[in-house]
Amino acid sequence: TYTESGYIFSHSSLNVGIGDTTPPGSGSAIFAALASSSPEYLILRLVSGQPFTLTSFDAYDDFGSGSASVMGIGGASPTEVFSPSTTDYSTFVPTADFTGITELRIQGDWRYDNFVVTAIPEPSSAILLGLGALGFASRRRRTK
Repeated sequence: TYTESGYIFSHSSLNVGIGDTTPPGSGSAIFAALASSSPEYLILRLVSGQPFTLTSFDAYDDFGSGSASVMGIGGASPTEVFSPSTTDYSTFVPTADFTGITELRIQGDWRYDNFVVTAIPEPSSAILLGLGALGFASRRRRTK
């Protein structure tokens, strides 16, 4: 398990190099996973445990494994197949609805970088923010 910038990365087996900093075309920490057969996955969750929306991530198939499955757990439980470049990073932008997932699973022997996700606020947090805004607006009207 590896935690960085609010993400928890883990793997369903021991074949993973998490936090590697020497991928081609990148200077940031990446995650290399050998997860070509079920049930081996690279797993991404938010530290907060909140549901999130996947916007994109970069992948590089320097292991020559071909395509891989990208699966969301929770929400609509979407699944897509992605075939990254074998010479440089490719950006995966899902066409399926990866909104409201609590876990992202990727099955494929690749290197990964630059995950872009948006946390979905819990309903109680949104209600508290709304009540705070109403209170602020009400107080402002009284002082005028």
